[in-house]
Amino acid sequence: MLVATCLSLSVSAASYKQGDVNHDEKIDISDVVMLVDYILGKTPEGFYVAQADKNKDGKIDISDVIKLVNIILTGIDEDDEGGDGPGSGSIIPPDIQD
Repeated sequence: MLVATCLSLSVSAASYKQGDVNHDEKIDISDVVMLVDYILGKTPEGFYVAQADKNKDGKIDISDVIKLVNIILTGIDEDDEGGDGPGSGSIIPPDIQD
């Protein structure tokens, strides 16, 4: 008797923050570079379009880049709710100053 089993693997986009386009669990300059490349028509390896629309207006454009740059410069992600980690509405530790 042959029994077929079908497994499905589902990864939720919700487990990654909006803006974390490379899924490295932080928003930094690499996300900005990948987002700009995508807007310019390139297809960056490891780019996740589901996290690219940071301002959630249904378009991926320069306004999303500006949101990411503001997060990096201020350490504050005003779009996140709750939690106590980076991007939770609190100040993000400035790991870019290392």
